[in-house]
Amino acid sequence: MDNNLTYEELKKRVIKLESKNLLERCNLLESITETAQVIILVLDLEDNILYFNPYMESLSGYKLREVIGCNWFEMFTSEYDRDNTQVLFEKSLNNIQTKGNISPIISKNGSKIFIEWHDKILKEKDKSIIGVLSIGQNITERKIAEDDKKRMKKTISMLEHEATIGNIATGVAHDFNNILASLQGVNLIEKGLSKIQQTIPGKQREDNNELFDSLKHYCNLIKETIELGKILTKGITNYESVAKYEGILKQQLEPHVLKPFDIFKRKFRSTNIKLNFDIEQNLPDVYINGGEIQRIVLNLITNSIQAIEQAKRAQGEIYVKLRKEKNIIKFSIKDNGIGMTDEVKSKIFNHLFTTKTHGTGIGLFTVKKILDSHKIDISIESFVNKGTCFTMIFKNK
Repeated sequence: MDNNLTYEELKKRVIKLESKNLLERCNLLESITETAQVIILVLDLEDNILYFNPYMESLSGYKLREVIGCNWFEMFTSEYDRDNTQVLFEKSLNNIQTKGNISPIISKNGSKIFIEWHDKILKEKDKSIIGVLSIGQNITERKIAEDDKKRMKKTISMLEHEATIGNIATGVAHDFNNILASLQGVNLIEKGLSKIQQTIPGKQREDNNELFDSLKHYCNLIKETIELGKILTKGITNYESVAKYEGILKQQLEPHVLKPFDIFKRKFRSTNIKLNFDIEQNLPDVYINGGEIQRIVLNLITNSIQAIEQAKRAQGEIYVKLRKEKNIIKFSIKDNGIGMTDEVKSKIFNHLFTTKTHGTGIGLFTVKKILDSHKIDISIESFVNKGTCFTMIFKNK
């Protein structure tokens, strides 16, 4: 070192050296921001964009010059996410450091990009806050992988649930078939009644004709119930293969709509539920699987009865309407039960969805599958604490 330097000359050299170091540090910082594979974002106190780096430009599709001074939240967040993201910004301004928060941005082409943010406030020398520095990492691929994992887990859980229900249903169907087999003896009872009736002397036979007719009627009802039970047990063991057991044939709709109500006659007699029928006669034939239509009716009747019981009505009402309108036949089942919210209504046909404590979520799902296989439209009108109406449209062409 030259010992002959004056103080002023030494001072100039120091300033020159400090300026050189500062310039080098600025150049280093600029290199970092330009090459970093993370978002570097600076916002002022009014949420306006002061700076973001080239990585953000390539990720978002916007050049900094296009959006500098614009409101960050209005430019890069959706209305759905905006409130939550602004809350995090306010926390940063209140000197509450936020780390690892995930909030998406919307790119220029409209795609959603998931970013994990780390925020830090920026201060002047006097400690006053002048803005927020945010570092963001693109985690879209990780988020998609996590969501896929969650969906897979849910699907596996659903399949396990379905398998469990399937095993239980198969066992129930097997036991139910055994019960149905034991009822086949009704044919012998019917034959026995005819023989007994023939052996009774004329006057005494006439006096008991009404009794024998009633007994034969109940024998026929038991036989019809057995046939319906066979269809149901087949459907239980393979409810995804709808319309498999009979095929879709052109036939009358009315008998298949009304037959399931015979099963519930005793139920209706022992409750405060009144049945109301509005059935148009001589309706044209439609293409249906009769057994599957009966399954639909059984499920809808069961739902109506349960809805009325939940509502605890002094007088329950079920309205069954079957009418022709132009080239269609409208079939509706309406009740004055507990009704449904719009949210429940939007989910009732989903597999395994139920609002009942002991429900399985299969009944209405099966109804929808059957209707879809027939290409039959269904609509639902429901009001909480007032009731529900299911309406199906059958085309007679």
